[in-house]
Amino acid sequence: MFLTPVIWAVLSMLVWATLALMLPVLAPPGWAGAALGLSCVVATAVVLHLDRRHPFPVPPRIWRAPSAWMLGAAAVAGVGFTIFASELGNIVLSLQDAPLGLPPADAGRGVPWINALVVGLIHPVCLLLVAQGVVQRVLLLARFGPWIVVALTAIIASIGDLFGVWPQRVFMLGLPAWLYLRSLSLGLALAAYLPGRLVAAALELGYRPGIEGFDLTSPDAVLFQPIWFDLLGALLVVAGVAPLLAAMVAARRDDPEADEADA
Repeated sequence: MFLTPVIWAVLSMLVWATLALMLPVLAPPGWAGAALGLSCVVATAVVLHLDRRHPFPVPPRIWRAPSAWMLGAAAVAGVGFTIFASELGNIVLSLQDAPLGLPPADAGRGVPWINALVVGLIHPVCLLLVAQGVVQRVLLLARFGPWIVVALTAIIASIGDLFGVWPQRVFMLGLPAWLYLRSLSLGLALAAYLPGRLVAAALELGYRPGIEGFDLTSPDAVLFQPIWFDLLGALLVVAGVAPLLAAMVAARRDDPEADEADA
């Protein structure tokens, strides 16, 4: 019983990622974005169907947040995490010996608004439906400690995150995993993850803030972000996480059955 949910947690994301990449690989040039959107929807439907057939009970998938204001706080924290994740990606790239070889911004992009829709909405919604709605729900049954559940969820979910270097993907998926652990709200997890994807969607549409190391890159050298931008990210993380943490602590205090190990 201990291994069954863990095995399904890993397999569900592997199945989803494999199915999600099948159509883009076969798509003609310029249509990979549209094919990714379609394949994400199909892959999610398949995994959710399989998830209903496994023998162990799981809690329901809940989209609403415990309080509406939490969605805004999660989004603010998500913007801060996006800024930090961008700098983390720069650090990882700076440690690599191989040349960057970044492709031109418009190389094989296809229709911009379709790509923006896929990157900014379809892919993140589908990914979190599997990452939190299947993977994390199942891992909670294995009775790991709460931070182990968060770490495992972020690592497993990074298989299906197709954007950025691996440490960057794990970092970005850690905040949604923590929020879902404390709230069981898919909506709250999505609110935290969506800002980074919306930035990517804006870049697909040609909207660029012009910040070195964030949206301005070079194929010859790693560009780091300005210090003020990293400090802004830290401020946004504190501004978003602090009220969420305070509300969750208060909710635990009002719940006499709360397990201290989940703090």
